[in-house]
Amino acid sequence: MESIILMLQFFTRIPINYEVNIKEDSFSRGIAYFPIVGLVIGGLVALAFWGTSTLLPGSIAIVIAVLVNVLLTGALHVDGLADTCDGIFSARSMDRMLEIMKDSRIGTNGTVAIFFDLVLKIALLNQINTSLGSKKSIMVIISMTVVAKMMLSLLIYLSTENSKGSGLGSLFLSKISCTAIFTAIGLGSIITFLALGKVSIVIILMNVLLVFLYKSFILKRLDVITGDTMGALNEICEVFTLLVFVILERNLLI
Repeated sequence: MESIILMLQFFTRIPINYEVNIKEDSFSRGIAYFPIVGLVIGGLVALAFWGTSTLLPGSIAIVIAVLVNVLLTGALHVDGLADTCDGIFSARSMDRMLEIMKDSRIGTNGTVAIFFDLVLKIALLNQINTSLGSKKSIMVIISMTVVAKMMLSLLIYLSTENSKGSGLGSLFLSKISCTAIFTAIGLGSIITFLALGKVSIVIILMNVLLVFLYKSFILKRLDVITGDTMGALNEICEVFTLLVFVILERNLLI
């Protein structure tokens, strides 16, 4: 239970007044519970969507839900996405890219990335809500955050030898047990299957492929996986999960 609380304290702004006894491997062990964190975030975002949709049009409720998602996480992953895009799309040397990513100021590439990240989430969720209704939208919102956290755990597991030894991301990059990653994948898969049924298999497999492609893309440009690039993956997987779901739904596969 302490590992779950620690992960919630790290990834969210939910006020949890509990002092966790942090050990050297506390964060790496907490990777097993990433999908639970995704479930809590997704559940609260879905609750915000459901509550506002009873009073306001669905499109406005979706905007509020996306805003709640950002507020719950303190824009942690959105910031990582912006920093990553500012760095890797700067067309500079590898060392200079990493310096740009450490800069607290946001550049043009980061601004564009945040804009499209939020706009795509709103547009895709609006399409789902319009075609399938609010009940299915709630299930997709939950799945979106769970799958993203599950894929984040996979990236970390695959990146312990290609990590940058500083920043928040380094907290997770000590030796990660197979039990932790199998637990994360298992929990995430079960939650997503319960929410979406058989279509979850396609969504998860497509996201796994995305993780491998993303890791290769980042390593070719930076030679390391940093906390910012981890956060960027979380945002990319949330959008990608919605995108795959909409493609499947529009092609009558759901």
